[in-house]
Amino acid sequence: MPSHGSARPPGAPWRPAALRSTAFLAGIAVAAFAPLTLGAMAAAASPAPAEVVTSTGTVSMTLPPLSAELNLADPPRPPQPGQPKPPTKPKPPTNPKPPTKPKPPTKPKPSKPDNPRPPQPPKPTPPPKPDKPRPPRPPHPKPPAPSKPRPPKPPQPAPRDEARIVQMDLCRYSSDNACDDRGRQVDEAEGQIRSLKPDVVTFNGVCAADMRPLLSSLRGVWTNSWTKSVFQAVTDDDGDAVECEDGSDYGVGVIGRGLSRAHDGFEEYGDTFVEQDRRGDAEAYACVYSVNEYLACATGLDERDDRTALAQCEELAWDIVPAIQSRERDPVILGGTFNLSAAQKGSDMWDCLGKRDWEFREDGEGQAVAVSSDLDITAGYRYQMRNTRHDALLIVVRD
Repeated sequence: MPSHGSARPPGAPWRPAALRSTAFLAGIAVAAFAPLTLGAMAAAASPAPAEVVTSTGTVSMTLPPLSAELNLADPPRPPQPGQPKPPTKPKPPTNPKPPTKPKPPTKPKPSKPDNPRPPQPPKPTPPPKPDKPRPPRPPHPKPPAPSKPRPPKPPQPAPRDEARIVQMDLCRYSSDNACDDRGRQVDEAEGQIRSLKPDVVTFNGVCAADMRPLLSSLRGVWTNSWTKSVFQAVTDDDGDAVECEDGSDYGVGVIGRGLSRAHDGFEEYGDTFVEQDRRGDAEAYACVYSVNEYLACATGLDERDDRTALAQCEELAWDIVPAIQSRERDPVILGGTFNLSAAQKGSDMWDCLGKRDWEFREDGEGQAVAVSSDLDITAGYRYQMRNTRHDALLIVVRD
């Protein structure tokens, strides 16, 4: 007989542990009262006290009726795989929502009649513009000729350390086709003065009436400096002054300004040379002396005979200048059209100035600026002038 809590024999129905204990006790009771009749068993089915004799002693207990209290039916088993699932009970319906009341129809709003606009006439379309015929291109256009490069303008010098000297040949009285006969050289010269800001300007081929506007241009550049202009006319065979087309005298001129506080007024000098070629006009010189500062002279030497031009150059450099500076020796500036060759040493220009402690710069066409040994030339430039035969020549000097 299997003990309580032992394993279930194969093929026996499964019962919970509490039911198996109750069945065991009931078996003991049945064995004890086996001689009873069916009637006695029926009576025993009602609840009554009973005594059970065990090996340990006698036990009194009240057994419940088996048919009334014990439910020996097998518990429901979980469905096995492959078997159909039992039908599920339908869920009670949830509380349905009450039907919504239909909305009353909205009344249509009366529409406002549109303001009818009067019909506008269609805009006329402009006629299409005819295509402009393009001019035919030349088959092989020639490249423009390279323009003559102009040197950059030098920086403005300090008045006490450097000075600028400009020489211009205005060619106001000449049969040369390169010179303008309407006086536009003067306007161009004024523009060069305003642009280059020189301290001294020498002119040849100038009219006496031109000196006033030229001096005004220099005053406009140096508003706080004293300025001075000197003019000397060229004479003909009879000794009369040669006239320009405007009726004023034709000759050479110079304008300058005081450079420092050492300036002690101006003195002016001018005359014709002793050495002359009798076949033409008598050449002249004009000098302005800024006392205690410098002596500047303008000239135009003879252009017909080199020997006469060389003699006039020596007369100016070694006779006239020392006579003016008999009291004090200040730096000397000579500017003009010398009409002497200056390409190499041994030429007429070197014979006049080079071997006697002078320094000069020239443009290769007879125009030059020379300074005494008191000054050093630091730079030289050429600036184009369209209405005369020579460019403007700028020299920068330092003492």
